Amino acid sequence: SAGYRTYMVGKWHLFKPGPILRGFDEYFGMLGGFGSFWNPDLYTRLPADHPSRHYEPGKFYSTDIFTDYAIDFIADARKARQPYFMYLAYNAAHFPLHAPKDDIDKYATLYQQGWDEVRASRYERQKQMNLIDSRWDLTPLSTIPPNNVATQHGWTDKQNPSWETIDPDRRADLARRMAIYAGMIDHMDRSIGRVVSDLEKNHELDNTLILFLSDNGACAEWDPWGFDKNTGPENVLHKGPDLASMGQPGTYHSYGSGWANACNTPFRFYKHYSHEGGISTPLIAHWPAGMSRRNDWERSPGHVVDVMATCADIAGAHYPKEFDGHSILPLEGRSLLPTLRGSAPAAERSLFFEHEGSRAVRDGKWKLVALSDRPWELYDMDGDRVEMHDLSAQQPARVKQMSAAWDQWSIRVRAAAKQR
Repeated sequence: SAGYRTYMVGKWHLFKPGPILRGFDEYFGMLGGFGSFWNPDLYTRLPADHPSRHYEPGKFYSTDIFTDYAIDFIADARKARQPYFMYLAYNAAHFPLHAPKDDIDKYATLYQQGWDEVRASRYERQKQMNLIDSRWDLTPLSTIPPNNVATQHGWTDKQNPSWETIDPDRRADLARRMAIYAGMIDHMDRSIGRVVSDLEKNHELDNTLILFLSDNGACAEWDPWGFDKNTGPENVLHKGPDLASMGQPGTYHSYGSGWANACNTPFRFYKHYSHEGGISTPLIAHWPAGMSRRNDWERSPGHVVDVMATCADIAGAHYPKEFDGHSILPLEGRSLLPTLRGSAPAAERSLFFEHEGSRAVRDGKWKLVALSDRPWELYDMDGDRVEMHDLSAQQPARVKQMSAAWDQWSIRVRAAAKQR
């Protein structure tokens, strides 16, 4: 409604009716949720009759191809002399872990120190950077909440093992998995740099709002060893020369709960769960022409639902009540523009979460959270964002009030969790 071209590149994973009928003019990417970075057959160009790129056999790696299409689409908007919105959703860093061998080899030795050392060093660096409050302790190694695979293999509610207790062959396998993950991120980072360079070359960088974030905390699926071959219970212990083939075409790996725990430093738990390790992600905003703030931390909580509200606000777009004959729910989020500009403190609000029965509500500095089918826990996010000191027994009235608010929200949005 504000005259913008709309583009999407990357992972869709939102089923039918697909990105075009959801309002995007152009799309290239993976309509499903995950799959090989190396296999072009898993990727789709929409509308189907629009021009497609062609790659020689063996030259396809999704991170590179997503970047090519992103730059193409920006050029399309430039040619049309229209502003644009682009949703660029790399499948890095999602399983299966795939990266060019040169990128993996850069990190071949780094992660041999293990997740205990990585967590400790990241924690100290976070404090030095003033990224986290020095009052927040580094959490113990997280346990593994119930899931079908963990239960099958006897890991449920057990703690991730300390690195030195793990067999050397297993440590070598795990270090290689994390090296692949790091290689994926490295390659994605350079690819984002290609997009930024294109904007800079065309004198558009300063007046382009870039929001960089991920959708959830690190993925622990499903136990400390990770999986292979497909998304499920099977693990392969790679040894010797086989380590070098990991992450290459025809392979399929995840990195497991131990490395996910390290990637979520200093928080507890992981993706799937509503503790901070599952829902807290970084957001980087860059917009020199629209923001006076530079190299600044923003401490107030935001939510991914705020992205739509922010973009509509900045663009002057009208948010419709219906689309293609179907009614649209009102915006859940609020514009982050005042926060980005530092013009006014963000008013407090309640934020609600639910995924596969795990649930939470954030109200000011208070957070009520629970694993599926387990009791509510209460935490003070100012002094204890690492969720180490459960205050639910000391504050039953607050628990009752916040849990009632969550119940009302879950009914309104049809959340799948059982009422608590």
